[in-house]
Amino acid sequence: MWQVFRRPHLFAWRLYKEELRYNITRKYPYGKAFKPIVLVWSGLILGALIVFSYGTNGFDKDFQYTTEPNVTESKREWFHNKFFTWGSDNLDPKCQSTDIPVGHEFLTTNLGLRYTVKRILFFPSDSKPFEQRSSISYHNSDLFNCETNDIGIYLRKADGSKPMGGNWDNLWWSWMDSTADAIARCDMYNDEGYFTLEFHVEYKPFVTDYSYLAVENATTHASFWWGARLLNAYFLGTQYVMSGKLPDNNPNTEVYTRTTLSRPFTEGYMVAKIFRSLILADLGNSDAPNLLLEDDLLQYALDSGEDNFNRIEGGPLFPDRSKRDWQLFSAIPPPGEPLSVDTAVPLNQAFEKLRDKTGELGTKTARIYAEYICTVPGPRSKGATVAFTLVSTLALFQAAWALFKYFLDLMVTWDTQKHPRRNWCECCDRDCISQEELEAMQAGPTSAHVGKHGIGKIFEARKSQISVTSSTRALLLDDGNEV
Repeated sequence: MWQVFRRPHLFAWRLYKEELRYNITRKYPYGKAFKPIVLVWSGLILGALIVFSYGTNGFDKDFQYTTEPNVTESKREWFHNKFFTWGSDNLDPKCQSTDIPVGHEFLTTNLGLRYTVKRILFFPSDSKPFEQRSSISYHNSDLFNCETNDIGIYLRKADGSKPMGGNWDNLWWSWMDSTADAIARCDMYNDEGYFTLEFHVEYKPFVTDYSYLAVENATTHASFWWGARLLNAYFLGTQYVMSGKLPDNNPNTEVYTRTTLSRPFTEGYMVAKIFRSLILADLGNSDAPNLLLEDDLLQYALDSGEDNFNRIEGGPLFPDRSKRDWQLFSAIPPPGEPLSVDTAVPLNQAFEKLRDKTGELGTKTARIYAEYICTVPGPRSKGATVAFTLVSTLALFQAAWALFKYFLDLMVTWDTQKHPRRNWCECCDRDCISQEELEAMQAGPTSAHVGKHGIGKIFEARKSQISVTSSTRALLLDDGNEV
């Protein structure tokens, strides 16, 4: 090679003078099964290369919106194998975190109540005091240690009318502006560290409407179904007893309850317990006592007996069908039916009659419900997929075939004892000449023989070198030299 640079004019002259050449092909000295074996293995290798090329070139990044980023990021397809990716993670699904600021409204993944973020506290890992943040980067982290800090019931009268001296059948609707709210908190982790989030949740009663819950299916969200109906019934009961004569001077009431607002306080206390149970179930807290997660506690909420003197026989909220609007505060409807006088099931009978018609009580780990944008692998267009796969397959197959030929030629060349004719051209030796042609050659050259074998001028000179023995392997060339 170094002579090319020392004498470039000689190299150019040689390129000019020499003729273009081509390789002389010959059969490999193997049996008849050699060709079928090569074809079968070539087909298998070609198929494998097509799959490999499709896996490495047939997919590209695409975008997808999801509410389950953890599931999306953990999903792997067959082409994510290191054999196809060569260790690269470019096609691995990745989802962006979402930003949650103070004032952000959200649902949890249990699809219950609606919350508003009130405060975000960050707790550094060292001994530094907590920091209040305006927002947090959130990536579907679990909420844990959830609890309610405060529950408030706000009873507001819509007009200035006085309670109707013991008449429980009138004016309960004048308290329809009443509401309840709560402050709840949950802990969570993200890549930065440990956070505490405080939420505000508000309940506005709608009598027979339960749309303040995102989902209240009796089968899949049984705890929420029971909680929504109990909360409506007890809150409306609080409004109802507020319309009675105050303070409670009913001679049939026990002495210790003869205090101002004793009946609304008793009913409001049950509202607070049910509201708390609904919030904790929605936030995924299954460790704290909860009226909506255990059958015996649910049965107590439906019929608390002497613990709630408003709902015992003779009390203003006892399920008495002769009383006006009794079904609104003393009964619930069966699953799938609206609340009416005909469909109403008294609370003290609801567990026995309706429990089998609802699903299992329970809750799941809660997360903030959000939509995430993710990069996921997606197929290329059909034209691009075919083009990339075809080019890659042909290039790889050509390289594989060249390697196969190279090593096979080496095997045949090196094995001199097993294949002594390894360098002979096809039909250059005696075995390729028929007996008639051999006899004609021994008798003398003919025009046909000379034209066919190209040995005209030197035939007589080399005639004595042609032997009919099986060991003869002489080649006759135009210049008279033996190879």
